[in-house]
Amino acid sequence: DEEIVECSHADLVQTFETKIWRWRGRCDLCHVEDAPLAEVGEPPPWMIYAYSENAAERTYNNIVEAGYIDESCPLQSAFLLKPLDESLGGTEHGGGEKFHEDDDEGFQNWLTFLRKYAACNGYESDAGPFEPGACF
Repeated sequence: DEEIVECSHADLVQTFETKIWRWRGRCDLCHVEDAPLAEVGEPPPWMIYAYSENAAERTYNNIVEAGYIDESCPLQSAFLLKPLDESLGGTEHGGGEKFHEDDDEGFQNWLTFLRKYAACNGYESDAGPFEPGACF
């Protein structure tokens, strides 16, 4: 029985909100405009202040519009690899790694969201374990 994936903008935003937005505390000290640590390394302010109207949707839009999700290879996106520990396949992140284990719940939520994003953009999604260098 094949799973039906809903791919409207509203559905992707809802998935972003339930899977990613709840972890915003790992990012918002640096990535919100005028954040307390934003002057350290000048990180891109892709997040919207949490208590702003439609903050999750506006943040999702910022991520997509800025190209932080690699359309051709979603699991190689900066959005996933920057916070991932380099020993697990991540890339340098000026704010330090946020995902230290591949079974970290936040990391697994990032994977779930990006796999859905990939499926909604015409790519087959694999629910298996993350493999460095894998696209889907």
